[in-house]
Amino acid sequence: MNTYVGQNFGGVLRGMEEKHKFQLSDKDRDMYIKLEEDRVIEEIAAKAEPCIGCNKVLNELFTGGKPQYTMAVVSSSALRRVEASLKKAGQTEYFSDRVFSAATSLIPPTSKPNPKIYIHAMDKLSVKPEECIAVEDSVSGMRAAVDAGIYTIGYIGCYLDTHRADDDKTAKDQQSAEEQASDQAKLQEFSNTLTSWGAKVVMTDWSEFPGILRDLEAKAQKE
Repeated sequence: MNTYVGQNFGGVLRGMEEKHKFQLSDKDRDMYIKLEEDRVIEEIAAKAEPCIGCNKVLNELFTGGKPQYTMAVVSSSALRRVEASLKKAGQTEYFSDRVFSAATSLIPPTSKPNPKIYIHAMDKLSVKPEECIAVEDSVSGMRAAVDAGIYTIGYIGCYLDTHRADDDKTAKDQQSAEEQASDQAKLQEFSNTLTSWGAKVVMTDWSEFPGILRDLEAKAQKE
């Protein structure tokens, strides 16, 4: 399933149809997409949490004494799902109506790694790729942002132990040293993978973002 991380369920279904040589009717595909969307939104409403440190950074960018930054969400997921996530995470106010969904905003719908949703968002916001920064936590998302010409930061903090729910942490504490070392190796491998697909830098914690932004702004002023 790692192949499909970052894609919406429509993209997952189309990928599975192609891989396993079968074809769903439009009616059946829409039914499965709606069913998955409803179930995931239920889980989001019950369990979703913001990534550690993310809201602090968003709030500083939104209210701090800094130049005005236009922040947007550019997602593969259906708009209902994205809005449910933002609401649960307490992030709705930061993005207003600047929420773009490859499954909902585009006709016909598509999914990352297709860069169309990033291109659509930039068009709607009247910005150029060189004026943008994207943060992505999947290969599909990384490919989409990079192919749209955007400076892209990889984020792997959501996969770290410190971001796990308490019950997951307990299970993790019971792992052997070898198992934990294996997990760390996989995390490093994923970081390397994001870099290979075009990540300019990979961060593990949102506290790193302000420094990355300052460096980019300083570099831009020199050019």
